[in-house]
Amino acid sequence: MTSESRSFFDKVYPFLKKVQKPARYLGGELNSIKKVTYSFRVALCFPDIYEIGMSNNAMRILYSGLNDLDNIVCDRVFTPASDFANLIKENNFPLYGLDTLQPVVSSDILAFTVGFELAATNIIHTLNLSGIPLDKSKRENFHPIVIAGGPGISNPLPFSNIFDAIWIGEAEPDFFSLCTALNELKNNGATRVEILDKIKSHPAIWIPGKKATRNIFKGFSAFASILKYPKPVLKPVQHHGVVEIMRGCPNGCRFCHAGYFYRPCRLKDPEIILKEVAAVVDQGFTSITLSSLSSGDYPGIFDLVQYLNRLYSGRGISFQLPSLKVESFSLNILAELSDVRKGALTFAVETPRPEWQKAINKNVSIEKIISILKTAGSYGYKTAKFYFMLGLPLGAGSECEELEIVKFIESIARDSDLNLNITLSTFVPKPHTPYQDSSQISWTEAQRRIYAIKDALRYNKRIKISYNSPLMSAVEGFIARGDERVGNALVESYEAGCIFDAWDDQFKKDVWIEILDKHSLLNFHEARESRPWSDIDIKVSPTYLKRELNRSVLAEVTKACSEPCIDYCGSCSTQHHVESTTDFNSSVSKLMQALAKDLGSTSYRDVTTHKLNPSNTVVNPVRTRIILGFSKFDNASFYAHHDLHSVIAYAIIKAGFNLEYSLGFNPMPRLELSEPLPLGFYSDDEYAAYIVNSAFTDLNPNLDDYIYKLQAWLPDTVKVNSILAMPLRDGLKIHSLSSLYWGSDYELDFNDTNFAVQNICDSMLSDISESENSVLKELFSCSVNNSKLMFTLPATGIKAWGLSSIITKAIGEPLMQTGIRGKRLVQYAQLPDNTCSVRISYLEFFQKIQKAYMTEV
Repeated sequence: MTSESRSFFDKVYPFLKKVQKPARYLGGELNSIKKVTYSFRVALCFPDIYEIGMSNNAMRILYSGLNDLDNIVCDRVFTPASDFANLIKENNFPLYGLDTLQPVVSSDILAFTVGFELAATNIIHTLNLSGIPLDKSKRENFHPIVIAGGPGISNPLPFSNIFDAIWIGEAEPDFFSLCTALNELKNNGATRVEILDKIKSHPAIWIPGKKATRNIFKGFSAFASILKYPKPVLKPVQHHGVVEIMRGCPNGCRFCHAGYFYRPCRLKDPEIILKEVAAVVDQGFTSITLSSLSSGDYPGIFDLVQYLNRLYSGRGISFQLPSLKVESFSLNILAELSDVRKGALTFAVETPRPEWQKAINKNVSIEKIISILKTAGSYGYKTAKFYFMLGLPLGAGSECEELEIVKFIESIARDSDLNLNITLSTFVPKPHTPYQDSSQISWTEAQRRIYAIKDALRYNKRIKISYNSPLMSAVEGFIARGDERVGNALVESYEAGCIFDAWDDQFKKDVWIEILDKHSLLNFHEARESRPWSDIDIKVSPTYLKRELNRSVLAEVTKACSEPCIDYCGSCSTQHHVESTTDFNSSVSKLMQALAKDLGSTSYRDVTTHKLNPSNTVVNPVRTRIILGFSKFDNASFYAHHDLHSVIAYAIIKAGFNLEYSLGFNPMPRLELSEPLPLGFYSDDEYAAYIVNSAFTDLNPNLDDYIYKLQAWLPDTVKVNSILAMPLRDGLKIHSLSSLYWGSDYELDFNDTNFAVQNICDSMLSDISESENSVLKELFSCSVNNSKLMFTLPATGIKAWGLSSIITKAIGEPLMQTGIRGKRLVQYAQLPDNTCSVRISYLEFFQKIQKAYMTEV
């Protein structure tokens, strides 16, 4: 840790001890970019908490792309939760970036990636915490230029007074080129105004009074996106690798904003997909999503998944397809998707009746769904998810759509044994779609329909109903299609306490109803000729959108987007024509033929039936147990026990150990950590125990080399101290760390606090003397050395006499609310068949056990 990082950590340490999940605010993760010199800094913000933002693929693309540029650094920023936000406001501590640890306000550009409309108040909150005026006209030369992009802001009018400029479309590669030009301008002495003028001149930039044209990444198909991104410490909401196999969607679902915003459909070359998969595997992911808006429509998708399974299933790596269209669903792909881990199948039905499905340009046959579910059951799937959308503009009879949805679900439940998870949402008309002028049903009507469905299906215990808040959907709609008046409402709602509006437990229903009524927005979205987003050209013509609306009324289906184009929408033109010359089915078939030769077969058919058992889910007869000793300090002291478990497991895999996994539905690493500590506690003596499917004779001579390799894949605040290997065989007793635990020596540092150390020591001794636990009374000891309190605490298994409890009782307040710094000095094991008074350090114990194992084996 640099002196600058040390100074920062010391300043923020008192705040971290008082918040939930302090690891959100630390940075310093493995693979985070640490540029020593740079001349231009972009603070990239996903306006939500760390765990959600670190799952966002746009953040990965932007962070990696910007940090690849010379003399430019990209700094991650997330909206802090309320507990940390309140602390930094109360202490006048500015919001900072996780990579440079510098205040956001000192960056050159603050860039928001906006994926959804309900992030609006979080954007305002983040600006406020950063000390940046909400009104762009009040920003001075030292303030960063505040910009935004993403599908959630394709109608920029509500944000016209907040953002200095708004980027429309995809970032690659033009946004990166623009930042390079801005860096050159700054180095030549340009002012904030001059840099902003350069930004405004780009065709993809919108400001009031200027038209913007959506930027399209024409080179997507042939570009290998090898993303360099930090390994999250806290488990993200979507903890898997992502490989984008297709951008855009061939299907024209008329309600889908993303389907129009990302036109034309572009397919990634299979050879490029393989390179990206290899890079994601190398990053340590064992679950990989082949991502797109409709992955099942990728040509040759079945063969591609087969091929990837043959390559990687022996390493316990599984592949998922997040969006499978029922009409193009292949039943034989179920076997491939269930090869290692089985998730839940997902069906976006949206609306139940065939003529209504045609109106929205879908075809979701109930007979096909039932056939899929029956096959899925034979492959071990237990659950299927279904999504329905209420309030779609479907014409006559749709006001009773809840009755049809109930019939549809009951039919599926009768013919399938799977559990059914049903999610109901309210249709939100979005700009740049055929339904951009459609009415949105009131939130009260949406609520009535939702409750009617829940009540009708309550009798069936296999059916679980969840739903998105109808009022949230109403707010989403107001932001999506609003003008400057909505911008005023956003500021007022924030001032009334609204943040994290996408969270059910944070959403302030009464405040939003009052705000919306005050601004007369409840009936705001009447059809009109001039739309707030009329200055945004997303390269889909108004004529095409109108034609699609007419087809919706007639329940006519538009064919999927394909080459050559037979139904011109405008996204392809002489200026923006994205042509793919690859025969994708043929390309994937060639890969399978090559793999057949590698497997010693001349038959393509042999490869498709060849199965590789995941070696890390099968107990290997040649096994070795590893005991890893390590210390943790600074940032790592705030890693929760399960997060530290993930950090260690990742490093073990990356270091080349063939880590053994548990058997069963969801294989987990067979890894145990020593007794957990309170958050903020350092430790000189931590242990991890795990089993690898490798011979002791292969491992033991190389253990020093493995320490070096492990350290390379650990954060710099986790330090490997020792490593022992023990050969195993059937019937040999394996001592778990927890079963051996005797207790620990600890140190509390009261420096810079107002506590009297000797009084605390005396209080501890007095409390322990009153205990009825004879072991605790006999073996507990306590002493003072200047500002430090040293004590030995044996394990009793009683929470009241655990580490946090005895400290809290002695000092009179929760440990996490104080400035006291704690450390574990030594962990002790109790020797088997001995009295509790005999103890030995863990390291010594396992050195003895190693000798015994060697003798027995």
